[in-house]
Amino acid sequence: MGLDAGLRGAGLRGCGAIALMSRYASTAGNVSDFEADMISKRTGYQGGSVTKACRILLTILGAAVLAPPSLSLAAGEMGPTYTAYNIWWEKPDKVYSTNYEKGTLLPAGSEVKDVKIDDEEAEFTDVKTSVRFKVEFVGRHHPGVKDKAFWERFLTPKTFAELTQGFISQEIQAIKAGEIRAGMSKKAVLVARGYPPETRTPSLELDTCTYWHDRFRSYSVQFVDGKVVSVGK
Repeated sequence: MGLDAGLRGAGLRGCGAIALMSRYASTAGNVSDFEADMISKRTGYQGGSVTKACRILLTILGAAVLAPPSLSLAAGEMGPTYTAYNIWWEKPDKVYSTNYEKGTLLPAGSEVKDVKIDDEEAEFTDVKTSVRFKVEFVGRHHPGVKDKAFWERFLTPKTFAELTQGFISQEIQAIKAGEIRAGMSKKAVLVARGYPPETRTPSLELDTCTYWHDRFRSYSVQFVDGKVVSVGK
């Protein structure tokens, strides 16, 4: 069976889907939720069928080494990619995973392109402004979190409308303003402010999350029954 015919027989559509699934076929179909969502959007496969499709492609390609050391997720290959939450920056080439709340806001749901990810940093271009960003994964601020897992929650195939589906209007207004307000759900807070550094918030199940204004100043967000009741300064 020829490669093209085999891919068509496996139901893979488009060079982007082929490139993406080739990248993960060498893992025998073990893909993360983020990767599976991307594959589903490009191929039409859902759930366990994603794993099956990856294994089909692995069989077709044989034992070739497919995975490069640096993962390049160009939007043209992966489909549209967006920021999963609000990101603050002062210099676009020095953005930190800690997400200090100072500088300019790159909104949640911003479409990005030319994405390149390796273990310690990610690069991408904001489609709207053409600004090129470089984000450093500060591992000491995220104990217990692997860099790969961090990037999977940092970028998403979901648009702003999809990220905020089911939120009330006040939550959406707060997210657009880059603020945490009383009454917001924890899920809405994650879109508004991102994931709190695990150094002070080891679990999202806690009723207190700690964020950072800068390297020296932090503040806490208190939840009761999953809703914000107070925001520290």
